[in-house]
Amino acid sequence: MNTMKKLLVLTGSMVIICHAGQIVDVVSSSKIVPQIQEEKPKVNTLADVVKPAKVVQKKEGIASVVKEISVPHKLIAVPNEPVKNPIERTVLVSNEITKDMITYKKHWTGNYTPSKFILMVNGQELKQEAATPIKVTDDKLCVNFEYEFKVLGKVHRAGGRKFEYILPKDIEKVCSTFSWDAPANLVLNKGGLVASSDTSY
Repeated sequence: MNTMKKLLVLTGSMVIICHAGQIVDVVSSSKIVPQIQEEKPKVNTLADVVKPAKVVQKKEGIASVVKEISVPHKLIAVPNEPVKNPIERTVLVSNEITKDMITYKKHWTGNYTPSKFILMVNGQELKQEAATPIKVTDDKLCVNFEYEFKVLGKVHRAGGRKFEYILPKDIEKVCSTFSWDAPANLVLNKGGLVASSDTSY
């Protein structure tokens, strides 16, 4: 029955159906009202409007509720820095320090020779009057010496100094000497090498 093209007139418990000004049919209201109610548009419920959240199963086996929220991501371009490989080479370092060089001769009571004198280059001890190949990284050479004076079997004075050098590219050999009168005490290549840092201890 097409109710859009007919005029319904309710009279008590009866429904008079008219079309184009003429009575077409008379039926009970109990028969026509359910049909009209069936044609009412469906109203969405709260369950239809609100979507349930998704449940995502993590790899660890723990379920977590994840809401569908769109978050904008900002990409930042970071330039790749070139990887600088260390430059290594070997330099021959000779310990030309003699016993006479390390003997202190300016004390009013006489001359004193250290009971211990150690020369280290890049963490490696250099024996006296010997040449040792030393590995150098990025032209950096670290040299330090330690001394100890004893009087009557007891340590009277001890100390040391540490130097850092940047070797020129053409240097293949370094010779070391010593003098208590020199400003740095330790002399490399007859003073041709100047330390970039000097630390006493």
